[in-house]
Amino acid sequence: DAYVNAKEYDPTQLSLFNVAEGSNVIVLMCESLEWYAIDPEITPTLYALANGYDFGDDYSNFNFYDFGVDEDGFTTLMRTDYDYDAVKKTYTKNAQSLFVNDEDFGAYGLTLTNYYSKAKTDYSETSVILGNYPYNESYTSHGGLLGYGSSNLYSDINYGFSLPNMLMNSGAVDSTNYMHSYYSTFYGRDKLLPQFGFENTKFLDQFDSKIETGDNLSHIVLDSKVFDYYLNISEEKFVSTGEKVFNFYTTVTTHGDYDYNPLLDKHYEFIDSVDYLGKDINGQNDAGVSKEVSSLVRSYLASVLDLEYGVTILVKYLMENNLFNDTILVLFSDHQSYYNNLDLEYKNLFFTSDEKGYSSPIAWERSNKYKDEYGMANPDRFKVPAIIYSTKITDSVVGVNEDAHRINKLTCAFDITPTIFTLLGVEYNPSLYMGYPVICKVYDEKMDAIVDLGVAAIISHTGNVFNNRITSIDGKEIIYTKDNVSDAEVDEFTYDVIKQLEKWYKITALYEKNMFVRD
Repeated sequence: DAYVNAKEYDPTQLSLFNVAEGSNVIVLMCESLEWYAIDPEITPTLYALANGYDFGDDYSNFNFYDFGVDEDGFTTLMRTDYDYDAVKKTYTKNAQSLFVNDEDFGAYGLTLTNYYSKAKTDYSETSVILGNYPYNESYTSHGGLLGYGSSNLYSDINYGFSLPNMLMNSGAVDSTNYMHSYYSTFYGRDKLLPQFGFENTKFLDQFDSKIETGDNLSHIVLDSKVFDYYLNISEEKFVSTGEKVFNFYTTVTTHGDYDYNPLLDKHYEFIDSVDYLGKDINGQNDAGVSKEVSSLVRSYLASVLDLEYGVTILVKYLMENNLFNDTILVLFSDHQSYYNNLDLEYKNLFFTSDEKGYSSPIAWERSNKYKDEYGMANPDRFKVPAIIYSTKITDSVVGVNEDAHRINKLTCAFDITPTIFTLLGVEYNPSLYMGYPVICKVYDEKMDAIVDLGVAAIISHTGNVFNNRITSIDGKEIIYTKDNVSDAEVDEFTYDVIKQLEKWYKITALYEKNMFVRD
């Protein structure tokens, strides 16, 4: 009781509170997405969102693609800055440039440049849906191989604190919907998601047969086709226009493995026509990776291109239906691209001082080089994209300095939930959530200063505790530090991890006692 009532901060006093009241919320959890795949050449829409791009009056700056319709009614996208040779099936860059004015960048939204995730898909997904997680437990019913628990875990809990329930019960939205391009029973989602507060769910086994499917998980379906069908073709819309919605979509196309995927044939044509680090030409490439790794990179980038098309179709739909300026669009990666060891075989090229590579997490800052040898313990391996885009998040909200729309402090999946609450003006009890709004500046009496509250470390359920400079086994046994990390920093890290664990144990006790929602 003391913990629940001792609220660490007042959400109503934060600068982000209520700035996007009345907005739709669309959350896209993007499977295995890496920062290096968000590139102005290959994925301009993702790049624009990640850069807080101003799409202009009447969206005149959204000129990346010419749109058409194929014989089956699906949307076709053709880049405006490339000419296509249908005979040779190649693209050639023309003189047109997509991004002309640098002043169009950094206008809106928040880019989380130090967002980390060392997790499995189900854990990342549930961490955002609930905003917390019972310590050392797992909800998933997909046992066996992973040895996780049962979907019956805490089935008697009142989940009124969850993201969908809070948004519905507060009146912030009119409906809560979940969609995933894989089977409903996987990870027990068919049982868990209604329990967590989603009114409507839709999965691969419920999709219309007009959506082409493959024969295994990594080649099962194209997310772009799913977006297109349930936005522009089906009478059943993923985003309806007559109500405020909270929609959560979990992608699958970028999942991996990254061997050849016949569903991506058209995407390969574009990837083969552009330059990228490690592209194989006549058996050689500029990155010095093997032919096998080069092939994996090719498939991975083709799969991310499909995500690009899906997001582009969604953005176009929102714009055409006068919803874009009234929507919070959240994109985050569940984890790094560890399938086929791609993050070890390829991502390390982006952490070297070699001129061929450039640094993660943001590809447009190529001058920033990492001095640390990339390896299993380097926390940068787990630095992945997270973007919160809303035209309501303006300079007047976050400030006008160059980095105002970039959140450089340590962030994780737990932070997304209270950030959404705060933006929508939904009052909540901070004691019930593991994370913090990504801007959470409060007055600290002991320090007599304004501090920005946030998580101290990533405590990974798959192993290790780390922040962006230190990696440990358990918060105390240090196995890696970056250059110039002092003993005092290590001591502070250990102390802060202890406090964070204490909070986590108390939240777990709330599960055990069903104390989240009381009269």
